[in-house]
Amino acid sequence: MKTLVCAILFSAALGLPSRANVTYEYKPTALPQDSVPAWAALGGGALQGEVLDGILTAKTDRTSWSQWRIGTAPGGTREFGDATALQIPPGGALTVDFRVKVQPNTGNHQAFQINLSNGGSGPSITFSPTQIAISGVTKPIDVDSTQWSDYRLVLEGTKFDFYCTKTQTTRSVELSPGDWGQFINFGFPALTGASEPVERSFQIKFLKWQPGVADRQFPVAAEK
Repeated sequence: MKTLVCAILFSAALGLPSRANVTYEYKPTALPQDSVPAWAALGGGALQGEVLDGILTAKTDRTSWSQWRIGTAPGGTREFGDATALQIPPGGALTVDFRVKVQPNTGNHQAFQINLSNGGSGPSITFSPTQIAISGVTKPIDVDSTQWSDYRLVLEGTKFDFYCTKTQTTRSVELSPGDWGQFINFGFPALTGASEPVERSFQIKFLKWQPGVADRQFPVAAEK
């Protein structure tokens, strides 16, 4: 196993294509930009985080967009973080698993967002304390997002599948095609209609991704 991990890291260091069926993971022992693979922190001072006891706690008091990103811009014209950890054919498969909870806030504002793109399509999933909104899905999912839950996102071509272990909820949607690059983002969405700064915060225990894999089996939540 150590030999395989070393080989993967060596290939990434050389900028070689990642192997199929490799699982990468952000497990909070450091901030995402200081981890391996490294993420890019976007949004300037609006993105603040700390790591304690294996949990990333992110906070902001601004209404602007601020997120961590790994991947590339359209056409590969720019790289964000260690882009070698997210290499798939355009429109290829991508599976993302993560465990997150958001903190209650005044006005029930959106407090966490994750976006992904395979170079052919890309969904946006946005969490408020009481709902989850998914691009392409008309009605948000009612859920207590202030409690830990595991989620799985599967993107293949323009087909997107969402899974929530807490509510045993699934959603499937066909997305509009478009080239936004290949990436995973997570962090704070921009707020519209907020008349003053809003304290927003979320915590995340892990984020795993498998380039080239479309795992549509319902995930089994591990012990919290």
